[in-house]
Amino acid sequence: CDSYSQKINNLKLSLEEAQKALKECQQFYPSTEPEPSNLNKVEEEMSKVRSLLATNLELSVCSQQQLELELSTTRRQLAEVRAQLTLADQELERKFSETVVYTNMKMMLSKKNEQLKELRRKVQSLDPSGDTLEEEV
Repeated sequence: CDSYSQKINNLKLSLEEAQKALKECQQFYPSTEPEPSNLNKVEEEMSKVRSLLATNLELSVCSQQQLELELSTTRRQLAEVRAQLTLADQELERKFSETVVYTNMKMMLSKKNEQLKELRRKVQSLDPSGDTLEEEV
């Protein structure tokens, strides 16, 4: 019986020493584990943030797709307007070139160009040195 009491005393002493050592360790290294209620709050906040981020991501993807669709539609419309403008310009040019005023002006310019060429030839033949009026100007 005496050996059992001695063993029990030894175990009690060892337990006390271990508890003292544990207290000393806890003083130097305090427990960093959060309280369960704080942990639950943090988990709830994290869940809310994840949900918010997922929603924002979905909205941004949707917005990007919508903008890409609008861009392609606008580009197509721009191409159509450019084609219409080109056709209208060609039609206007054709109509203008068929007018009497344009035809008369074109004939007058052709006659004047021919007269200028003839006058240059005459000046060239009268001035054998090669100096022409164009070079003096």
